[in-house]
Amino acid sequence: TLRERQAELEIELAKFRREAAKQLDTIGEKESEIEKHKAQVQVLQSKYELASEAECALRAIVEKLHSEMAGQQQAAKGKMAAMQLGSLAQVLGARAAGEKVGEKAVLDKVAEEKAVAAAAV
Repeated sequence: TLRERQAELEIELAKFRREAAKQLDTIGEKESEIEKHKAQVQVLQSKYELASEAECALRAIVEKLHSEMAGQQQAAKGKMAAMQLGSLAQVLGARAAGEKVGEKAVLDKVAEEKAVAAAAV
């Protein structure tokens, strides 16, 4: 009976060992999955950092373009104002010289210079 009991205990011990080995294998698989997920997280973090850097660079480019466009618009407005002042100076000069300058001629001259300025922009 002692031998029978020892045989039973050895059988139970073998079952426990098999179960423990299965659990160790499962733990190993889970650890492997965890490592894969960690690697994926690192890749995603790297991609996020690159995307953030690219976004900052694009924002800077857009701001620069807006600034340049605003500068070009200001320059065009300045040119148009200079042309209009030039037209006015011509009209005033003509009047000062005693020439008769009609309103239609003044309006035509201003419209012509506006068209030239608009085409330049």
